[in-house]
Amino acid sequence: MATFVYEFELNVRQGHHPLHTILGLLFSYLPFGDYAYRQNFMSAFFGALAVALVYQILLRWTHSVIAAIGGALSLAVSHVFWLLSVINESYTLFAFLMVLMVWLATVWDETKSDKLLYLTAFVFGMSISNNYLMPFLLPGFVYFYISAKNRLGLRKWNYVFLLLSFLGGAALLVALCFKSIVSGGHDLLDLLQAGPFKRFYRSPLKIVREMLLLPAYLIYQFPIVGCVIGLIGARHLYKSERRRFTFLVIIFLANVVFASGYMRQKQFFLLIASFIIFALWIGMGIQALSLWAENRLLKPKIAEIAATAFLVLVPMAFYYSVPTMAKKFDLDLVRARTLPYRDNSRFFLVPDKHNEYGAERFGREVFQILEPNSIIVCDFTPIAVLRYFQRVEGIRKDVWLRLVDFKPLELEFVDRHINQRPIYLADNLEPDYNIKGLKSKYDLVPIGPIFKVTPKTDY
Repeated sequence: MATFVYEFELNVRQGHHPLHTILGLLFSYLPFGDYAYRQNFMSAFFGALAVALVYQILLRWTHSVIAAIGGALSLAVSHVFWLLSVINESYTLFAFLMVLMVWLATVWDETKSDKLLYLTAFVFGMSISNNYLMPFLLPGFVYFYISAKNRLGLRKWNYVFLLLSFLGGAALLVALCFKSIVSGGHDLLDLLQAGPFKRFYRSPLKIVREMLLLPAYLIYQFPIVGCVIGLIGARHLYKSERRRFTFLVIIFLANVVFASGYMRQKQFFLLIASFIIFALWIGMGIQALSLWAENRLLKPKIAEIAATAFLVLVPMAFYYSVPTMAKKFDLDLVRARTLPYRDNSRFFLVPDKHNEYGAERFGREVFQILEPNSIIVCDFTPIAVLRYFQRVEGIRKDVWLRLVDFKPLELEFVDRHINQRPIYLADNLEPDYNIKGLKSKYDLVPIGPIFKVTPKTDY
């Protein structure tokens, strides 16, 4: 995604996130860090804004500063949100825009101002230019408006303004759709035919299985104390503000059902909306604990502060201890591919990325190894690193990066080029690199973190 920003690549294809790219260009001018660092900083920036807005929402709902701080901090230290706030992804921008819509809906519910309704439509349109997840959450917001008491009756011109506000927010996406049509419409057609969904969607059975595992995922986001307080908060909201509870439940369930069918690599990131909703329930749970303590002649502020402290300290202790425990008992909790210079347990289970330079080390070492005019065959993960070094930092542009994606490496490609250019593999993953086929004619010689393809001496 840093490469997309550097080359200012804007289109409607899945994975490109045009609004994120434009904002990334602005962040690229920051006077500190290298190019990739500035893009990571953008994630932290919007993550912080999302946390601040969660605080503002809970302050309006609970009228308690401590409950609002507790809910906001529970989100800040939750696993997926923390992880996404320190890597270059579009999801903290998505989180900010989603939470902004919830805040606008909250204020609109108090004022019934048409302007806030139009602004919500504008933000919704803008959010689609960043991530296609937002439309799946729209039913919750529609319900919240329709179910409001004393809502202003919308006339025809109100609907026109709503539509214009939405189109104004989505202007970037609309422009890119026209651009796609002019250039043949292939990207737009793939999107309209749900191409990205088909490529990453697994099966209805996976949705059922992942929904059954949802409690375990929530426990990892909000370990034990957070989950208990969140459930207390959901119950408290159900009793005190049933309409608001239903609003959040619709968003929560829509997000869980949609994300659960996707490949695991994307699933947990896509669940970010449901984790935000749970953080709001946690804030309500702190308020419920305060009321419980007050009714028992205890000091409610002490109960709120204690709950907030546990919500911050328990997750941090949990994240840093789980990889150690997993190694001690030889448990593979991640079940992810092994990559050079990456400790999978720590990389996936601990959200902070302090001193995590494995990708950079891999890229620099590979380009030091490769001979002039080499070909290196890569799948999606390593090629992203190598492309960044080539295109952004201008390193080793003589090297041909050959992508294998959704289709294994063809033996004919190696046969055709092996005598003209040295050929390397970035990994030995099956079936992407067609290792079995290659070994019938070639030797794969490990050199540093990669493999050189050489003809068999007795072939």
